[in-house]
Amino acid sequence: MKTKHFLLTLMLGALCLSFLPVSCGNSSKKGEEITFVTTMDCGGCQKTIETSLTGAPGVLDFKADLATKEVWVKFDPQKTNIAALIEVIGYSAVKKGA
Repeated sequence: MKTKHFLLTLMLGALCLSFLPVSCGNSSKKGEEITFVTTMDCGGCQKTIETSLTGAPGVLDFKADLATKEVWVKFDPQKTNIAALIEVIGYSAVKKGA
């Protein structure tokens, strides 16, 4: 299981290297906000999702909450598809309230 997460994270990282990374944690930038309910069920899952979102193109800020299995993301929709970023590493991502 760890190998799968590592390889998927590595592939996503390689994909992200082709873009200029945007620093996470800057909530003062304007962007769209969305919350997804995911299939993460352990601390390792949470870390994998956080690692994948860190520095991803268009991601301005995020928070992964293991207790609720939710991932809140502030992002530029012209630069990224958040659901695809989460799903490429092996988790489902359903928009909250959908």
